[in-house]
Amino acid sequence: MPLTQVLVTLIVVGVLLWLVNRFIPMAGSIKSILNAVVVIAVVLWLLSAFGLLSSLGARETGGRVALPVFREIMLGIYRENIMGPVPEFPPQMEQSINAYLQGDSVVPASDANRPTSETKFRQREINGGEKRSPQVQPGAA
Repeated sequence: MPLTQVLVTLIVVGVLLWLVNRFIPMAGSIKSILNAVVVIAVVLWLLSAFGLLSSLGARETGGRVALPVFREIMLGIYRENIMGPVPEFPPQMEQSINAYLQGDSVVPASDANRPTSETKFRQREINGGEKRSPQVQPGAA
């Protein structure tokens, strides 16, 4: 993107923001929020214009970025004992997460034939509802 186009865009956005702040009456907190949103949008636009912020690929969802962050947040929550004891995760689940983070998107063979939750739900609908375990009468052993 040519530098002149970037400068003209920045000047136009700055003048528009000044006009809004100067001549449109609104609460100070709303003006602060508006200014912050405009500044963030301009910074993101500049980063994208100069190639420092690229879009995700066609097959990317951001999970490789979000999952480690989520994992650290949850570890902190359990480390501080905010939610009680840490639940035990099956080793296979941890292995799948680690494989995904390393770029492997292959489903393990043991999971390939496992019915999904949607399949289980459909089977329950066909069978006429949930399977219920027999009720144990008090005093019966």
